Amino acid sequence: MSYPTEVRKENNVLLIDFGTQYVKCSVMKEGTLIDDILLLPNRIYSISEERAKALAQEQKGEITIPTGLFTQKEIEEAKLLFQAEEAFVMSDATPDNMELVAKGYQNICEQIDKQLSYSGADAISGNYANWAVMIAVAAFETAEGRKQVEEFHIKATKKMNFKSIYINNQLMFDYFSQINYLEQIGAKPGYCMIIDIGGGDTKVGGVSGLPIQESFRRFNIGGQEITRYCQNILRERYNVSGTAYETIESWLIEGGTVDGNSPETKKMFKRKEVDIKDILNTPEMLFDYSKYYKKDRRFNSITEILIESIEAVIEKSEAGIELLLGAVIVAGGASRFNGITQRLNKELSTYFSEYKDQINVIVGEDPQNACINGMRSLITQKYKSSNPGLAFIDLQALDEEDEE
Repeated sequence: MSYPTEVRKENNVLLIDFGTQYVKCSVMKEGTLIDDILLLPNRIYSISEERAKALAQEQKGEITIPTGLFTQKEIEEAKLLFQAEEAFVMSDATPDNMELVAKGYQNICEQIDKQLSYSGADAISGNYANWAVMIAVAAFETAEGRKQVEEFHIKATKKMNFKSIYINNQLMFDYFSQINYLEQIGAKPGYCMIIDIGGGDTKVGGVSGLPIQESFRRFNIGGQEITRYCQNILRERYNVSGTAYETIESWLIEGGTVDGNSPETKKMFKRKEVDIKDILNTPEMLFDYSKYYKKDRRFNSITEILIESIEAVIEKSEAGIELLLGAVIVAGGASRFNGITQRLNKELSTYFSEYKDQINVIVGEDPQNACINGMRSLITQKYKSSNPGLAFIDLQALDEEDEE
């Protein structure tokens, strides 16, 4: 598939940073970026034929249950919320199901309309041809992986009749969100390392001028995996099930540590006193995978991935190690764990001992919103066709032959 290569400014743009359970969105309308960053549930609903049949039998055939995929709005209007099953939409986890993600885009637009009170001609839903989309895809190590997901989203947004789409990877947007901050701390412009500890996984990449794809690495531990592990601890030790993610996340934000040295901490939970010490220690798995999962893998920690990423940057660009180590930025929703910058600094200092006095590991500015802030930063700039910050595809210019 080939696409037009020109880059141009759109006035109505939806900015979407996909997560596994939630999406972060922002809106540029008539050239003006709204102040709010919207956090929306990233879920749609499904009712299978088997499920519909079983429900109809319960009602002795007195009702007919529709089947298929439904947005939040559709399922509520049909009053079938408690009959449906959830189906999360992930930006790079369902490349074989365009219908699912197209419905996900519809769901996002309907939720934005509701939150911002858009209706009629001002609504996004039903007026997709007036809107462009900007999305962040995962930082794939290979061009093939990236291309597969990009083409998938291009097809899904064209199916929705959007006007155009801007695409780049999460690490690119993370970097652009931190440029001013890097200047403030005195880092060498255009050189840094980025660690994005997201919900689904951890992404690492190096910047030499711009983020270098050959340096991108992914570690399959992120905030969600840590939370699931904590749920299992409660289930196995205290026979507590159905634990809300929000409760565990609040504990981890309050006292989660990567050093594995949390003291005994008692909490009353579902009428039981529980010691959450081991829960608070689970972020340590970012630095010691085998300790928690009792198996070896190529990378046992985010430090090992970071080191390989640094070496890849040097091989590709011949950037000095000291420039990259001078600004190691930690971003993402799970970046707030206690001790994370100190442990990274210590382990990097051990490996790069001759540069230990030049290593600077810091949590980025507004790290939880780094990706969406980078998108907001880029969309407000004017672009030249040679600007690599964004890829632009005119969806309405694609003909049927291009889509095959």
